Order: sequence, then structure tokens, then C-alpha cells
Amino acid sequence: MFCMQLGKYRLVKCIGRGGMGEVWEGTLAGEHGFTRRVAIKRMLGAHPDGFDQRFMDEARIASRLHHANIVSVLDFGVEDGAPFQVLELIDGIDAQRLYERSGGVPLEIALHLCIEVAHGLASAHALHIVHRDVSLENVLVSWEGDVKLSDFGVAKARDGAALTAGGVVGKPRYMAPEQATGGSVDGRTDVFALGCVLHALLTGATPLSGEDRLAELLAGKPLPIDAAIPAGVAAVIAKAVSRSKGDRFASADRMAESLAGLRQGRDGRLALRDFLAPLKPKKAGGALDALLAPQTESRSGSSALAPTFTPNTAARAPRAWPWVLAVLAGTAAGLSAAYLYATRPAAALPLPVVTVQPVVPRVPAMPVEEPPKPEPAPPPLAVAPPPGRPRAASAKEPKALGVLVVGGAAAQRAEILVDGKSLGFAPKRVELTVGAHEVVLVTPSGQRLGPKKVELTARHTDLDPARLLVDAP
Repeated sequence: MFCMQLGKYRLVKCIGRGGMGEVWEGTLAGEHGFTRRVAIKRMLGAHPDGFDQRFMDEARIASRLHHANIVSVLDFGVEDGAPFQVLELIDGIDAQRLYERSGGVPLEIALHLCIEVAHGLASAHALHIVHRDVSLENVLVSWEGDVKLSDFGVAKARDGAALTAGGVVGKPRYMAPEQATGGSVDGRTDVFALGCVLHALLTGATPLSGEDRLAELLAGKPLPIDAAIPAGVAAVIAKAVSRSKGDRFASADRMAESLAGLRQGRDGRLALRDFLAPLKPKKAGGALDALLAPQTESRSGSSALAPTFTPNTAARAPRAWPWVLAVLAGTAAGLSAAYLYATRPAAALPLPVVTVQPVVPRVPAMPVEEPPKPEPAPPPLAVAPPPGRPRAASAKEPKALGVLVVGGAAAQRAEILVDGKSLGFAPKRVELTVGAHEVVLVTPSGQRLGPKKVELTARHTDLDPARLLVDAP
């Protein structure tokens, strides 16, 4: 295995790279065999004025946050003039992928995720830090049931020790009116975004999805809440996404309290672990399996072990083993959380067929007369199969399948017709044969949406499915 050294950290493999930085999986080695796996994000080359300062500000802000529901920044340093951050490495998945792969998140799981995120936000707000980028992509879930908020790269601190970039930053589908218009932000700005997260977990879209939603909100029209959401939960979301900050929950803690009052049944963490169990990747059978696991090229042309490093977006790409979610705090200029995912268990490599000829020992010729030529052997008799056991037919080649995820605000509870055949109701994950398909959605009111053409390939897997998301009729 190729390794490099960065200060006291050993860089094991590059898991993300962009124009201004890269992310590595690394280890910290100590005495008596102590090791810890970490994620290391470092800057490369020349950057715009102030970018290095913002990168260091990001590390300072995140290092002040110590909470079970916030990704930890473990260290910061400069090597050969390039600053770097060291963050915890978490095995898991982000909430956006969780929704897409599961085809929908149950109410009890969605409530638990948002309660945990609210606790993390309350801790940050107590230090006068506003996240400003709360979204499904930045809610991380470990296979063991931990829920963590990541990416404080566009956070805004009130003190002068860490001055972050001003202006409009964040994702429009989660952005409160005061943030979208460049106004003053505070903890209630994050409460607005968390209300959008809860709506998206339940429906696949935020209340701001759709044309002119923000303009209508600024004009005084409340955001629409999906009718399929239970009334009590819908009331909490409506309060969180109010136009005026004064009409929202006064704090993230107050929102968590209201959500907890709606939760029923078993412990949220245990319910989350059970929900994640079918999605958790299978581990390789051993070192030999890992060695033989194929490493293919991604569609972008980069190695399957190195996801594309994109601005303000969680960079993802498949890899053969194991599943690792590298949790990284992002920056406003484009360094964001980088994750490693595995698309499937390591494929078994076909074993070569070797024909072994029997070895016949050579016996020295004896001084005897040449034997007569043997008579040709009779042809073998055809043996009929036993009664009741027909001859085995040649196996048919299995048809290649692709994965399609159907969802979106306008598709909720709509019947899915693929090539005229009903496959259930949205949101839903379906497997179809590779090729072109015609999809029609029939809403509960009888309206037909489509037909829409979908082209599936063998590359459309659970972790990179084709998506048909209908946000507006």
C-alpha cells in the first residue's frame, strides 16, 4: 500500500480532489500499536484572496464545537505552506442518500434524525455560531445509529476571532428569507432549514421546491406543507418555516422539544439501527477478497476509490470495500464533506477453467515382438436419463437490471406505471431491465403525469440510481 507522511499523519489513499484541495484517508500512529483512522483535508496551489484565511477560520470555528451530534475537528496544521484539517472518519451514509436508497424514511426515523440535529444546532447556537447550510447532504448517519451535523464551512460566527464569508451562501431549497436576501441571520435561520429537512425526509422535497416559492413567501404567502404529512408534524414544520423569524421556534431546543412530543414507540436510536441494517454494506470475506476486489473507473473518469471533489456538495463515488463516510467540514469556496461509499459487495472473480491431461509414465520399450494393431473401439452407448429426470436445459443468460428511484413532491402517493404495468406507489425504488422505458405517474386525484422517457443502464445501481423526481405537476 502506497503511503505518504503529512506531519504526524500517514496518508493512506486519496479519496477526493478538486481544483483547490484534496481529501485523504489517513492514520495517526502512536506508541504501543495505537492507531486512529482520520480524514485529512488540505489546500493545494494558489487560491483567491482570503481563501486560506477562510479555510483556517473554518477549522477554528469547528474546533470550538464539542457535541455528540456535530462532526469533530481533531487537528489543524500547515505543511510545506499548505494548511490542512484533520477530522473524524465515520462509517455511514448521509440523509440524502438514505432517502434515495430506502425509497422513503418512516416518520419515527425522520423525527429522530431532526431531534438529534436540533440538539447539535443548539450547541452551536450557544456559541453564537450559525451553520447556514443545514440540509440532507450535511446530516450524516453512522451504521451504529449516530447522527451528526457536518460542514461548517459556511458557518457565521459573531465574534471577531473567526470572520467567515458574508453574502448569500447555502442551498436555495433550504434557505430562510433573511438568508436568501442577504439579511441578518441567527439560530432561527437554522431552525427554518431544519424544518425544510424534516419535510424533505418525509416527502423527498422541501417546501421551497418549486417555482416562485421563495417569492411567494417573501410576499407573505405561507409555504405549502404536503397533505400526506400528519397534522401534528405539519404544524411543527409550518412554524419552523414561517416567513418571520419571530414566528418560528425561539431556539433549536424548543423545536426538538416539540418534535419529541410527537414521537411514539421504541427508542429512536435502536429504531434507526434496525432501519439501516438492510442498507449496510456487507463486509468482504477476508484479505484475499479485498485483494481481488475489482476497482473500476467511475463515469467521470476518476478512480473508483477517489470521488470527485465538488464545491458545496458531498463528493461521492463507489468503491469496492469497505464503506467509509469521510466526514469533512466544507468551505464556502468549494471544499465540502467528502465521503467514500461502496456500491456493492466485492464481486467474485471467475475462476479460469484448466483442462488437466492425465500424465502417463513412459515405459521403456521391451525387446518383444510388435503387438498386433488393436481393433477400433466401439462407439460409446448413448445413456438415456433416468425416468422422471429430464435432460438439463441450457441456462438462460440473466437480464441486466438497473435501479430507478421515483419521487418528488408532485409524485407522492402517485401510482407508478412503467411500460403500462403498475409497480406500486411513489416514492419507490424499482428495478427494471436495462434499456428505455416509459413512465407515467397517476396522482391520487387521477391526474396523469407523463409519459416520461427513462433510459436505464447497468451503471444505475443502488448507490447511483436513475432518478425521476417530479417537483411540480
